[in-house]
Amino acid sequence: DSAKSYLAKTSPAETVEERIHYYFLVGNYTQVVALARTHSAKTEGYETWYRIGQAYEFLGVADTALSYYQRVVKAEPLRHSYRIKYANLLMQTSQMDRAKAEFQFVLKEQPWQLDALNGMGLWCLVNFEIDQAETYLNRALGYDPTYEPAMINLAKVYIGRNEKKKAKEQ
Repeated sequence: DSAKSYLAKTSPAETVEERIHYYFLVGNYTQVVALARTHSAKTEGYETWYRIGQAYEFLGVADTALSYYQRVVKAEPLRHSYRIKYANLLMQTSQMDRAKAEFQFVLKEQPWQLDALNGMGLWCLVNFEIDQAETYLNRALGYDPTYEPAMINLAKVYIGRNEKKKAKEQ
């Protein structure tokens, strides 16, 4: 493995970001976090912050993951995939108003963005806005009828309404 060989020949202090990317790609999230903690001043790129945030999220440290995602969103406000990841974690940590604002920001810019439509659909479902949830999820499926996350969440809408036949069709 050429990346591993390259990193073995260099100082960790000189190749912090490269090491973070490498350890993230091989699934060693503990090492990603360890590097971030010991060399935080040398982690300047938004992609590196995103990888660190993901590592913290995968390790179950949501608050720290959120702080890294927030840095990414602030640095790259129009990178919608990062903003959606941030919104999803906000929702998982019960920061519902903030999550909604992030999904709505993306949908204002890209009304066809499937992950944001699904995220808003799920947000509405969790907040008992069932009709609105159905609307968002159907919009997502209108753009891509095979988009599984929206299909699953739409089935949840139908289950919540006790429409079992419709739920099975999803």
